[in-house]
Amino acid sequence: MYARKDYYKKLGEQLRKVDHEDKKVEREKRREKRMKEKIKRKQGEMEEEEEEEEGHEGSASSSEETGRKRKRAKKMYFDDNGDGDEEKEGGKINTDAISTAELEEMALKLITQS
Repeated sequence: MYARKDYYKKLGEQLRKVDHEDKKVEREKRREKRMKEKIKRKQGEMEEEEEEEEGHEGSASSSEETGRKRKRAKKMYFDDNGDGDEEKEGGKINTDAISTAELEEMALKLITQS
């Protein structure tokens, strides 16, 4: 009876050791695979950049090539009717003096112009 317990205990320990070693090997394989994929991805990105540079010889209009973001367009402020009812403060319209209906009308005009 004791021989059986010892046998199964040793067998369990052996299986745990083998499982631990298998896990180590599997982790290493996954790590190597990730590294290879990362290297391939970086090489692909470098090749794409080189192709873009060759395709755009002499032109520095692209924001990617210059490394700068494209400037945003300036805001445009529209004078509704020129009534003088609304006051502009720093380019903004004071909406306190405008009725809701007029605001809706202005919004519709802006939407239809776009």
